[in-house]
Amino acid sequence: MSEIFDIAHKSGEVLLLSAAPLLSVLLLVSVVVGLAQSVFQLQDPAIGFVPKLVVLLVACALAGGFLLERFGGLMREAIVTFAGGAL
Repeated sequence: MSEIFDIAHKSGEVLLLSAAPLLSVLLLVSVVVGLAQSVFQLQDPAIGFVPKLVVLLVACALAGGFLLERFGGLMREAIVTFAGGAL
């Protein structure tokens, strides 16, 4: 039973470590775009959406290896724990 809680705890850790860089970059871009829209009095929602989408795609491309490594390690550990096999 404790193995289940260990894997659940590690999966929450991986989730937070994976989401934090992407969300922090999006937060920074959102603040900058919101300030620019306020200064220039632009009300078009597409102006705020396009830069966030581009930055998210770039951040995913840059952090993709890190994310896949974390998720792969978690899955490997879960399989070894639950199936009792060695990979």
